[in-house]
Amino acid sequence: MSRRLAIDFEAMQTAFEDRDGEGRWFLDTETGDVVRIEAGIGDRYRGIPYQGLQASQRDRAEFIGSVNDNKLRALLDVAGREASASARFENVLQAFPDERARWLSFQKMCVRHRIRRWLASENIDPIAPRPSTN
Repeated sequence: MSRRLAIDFEAMQTAFEDRDGEGRWFLDTETGDVVRIEAGIGDRYRGIPYQGLQASQRDRAEFIGSVNDNKLRALLDVAGREASASARFENVLQAFPDERARWLSFQKMCVRHRIRRWLASENIDPIAPRPSTN
């Protein structure tokens, strides 16, 4: 049976995307809080998985396929193949504010989908997301 828990999706997204390696992110299964600690404390905490660069690359590729402007699509495609793809991708979008806003919304939707899948795998049913405390 799934446990119903209020989840701060903004904090969860930060944890899913954080890769600086200082400590790990955990979900407190009693409060729904997302915390950064060195190790989980008993069964109360679940380690939040880093989504990995491949997930970000898939998101960018899917977004590029949705871009109608041929010039922008080509620029993003080239940027997506470079070593610093994420930064280059963002730089290209700076000149296209509407598409940048659409990308940010699209990216958030993709990460939230992965968060919901992970929560389901942990038998957690998210309810009324709480506003971020940051």
